[in-house]
Amino acid sequence: MKYLIVGGSGSFGTRMTKFLLENTEDDIIIFSRGEKQQWEHRLKFNNNRIKYVIGDMRDRSSVDSVMDGVDYVFLAAAMKHIDKCESNPTECYKTNIYGCLNVINSAIEHKIKKLVFLSTDKAVDPLTIYGTSKLFIEQYIKSVDNKDTQLIRTRYGNVFGSNGSIA
Repeated sequence: MKYLIVGGSGSFGTRMTKFLLENTEDDIIIFSRGEKQQWEHRLKFNNNRIKYVIGDMRDRSSVDSVMDGVDYVFLAAAMKHIDKCESNPTECYKTNIYGCLNVINSAIEHKIKKLVFLSTDKAVDPLTIYGTSKLFIEQYIKSVDNKDTQLIRTRYGNVFGSNGSIA
C-alpha cells in the first residue's frame, strides 16, 4: 500500500505520518509546497518509508506526478486562517477550491482506492470565505459520480496546537 498526504508536512499530516509509521509497513508520500516544513518533518521522522515531494496542489501536473501507485489520499492542504482567507479571497479560492478539485479529479482519474477530504466545522453554516470554500468541496464530492474511488468527507473543529482557524 502507498499513502499520499497532500499538505503532509502540516499539523494533520505530521500526526497521520506518525500513525501510519506505527501501524503499517506502507510507504508514505508527503506532498506540500512548504520546503522548510518538509525539512523539519524529515528531521522529526528520519524514515526511508517516507518520500518527500515539493509541489503545489494548485498545479494539476504537479498533483498528477505523485498519484501513480498510490492507494489512499488524505487531502489536508488548505488555507486555514480565516483572516488570511478573508483578506486574500482569490488565493483562498485557488487553494481551497481549485487545488482541491485538482487533487480529487486526479485521484479519480488515477483510480485511487480512497480519498479522505478534511473539512471543517465552519462549513456547517458558513459565514466566511474559508467555511464556504470547504462547503463547496464537500458538495462537489457529494455530487461526483464515480465507481472506482471512494470519496470521504470528514469535518473537525479547532485542534489545539494545529495550524489553522481559531474563529
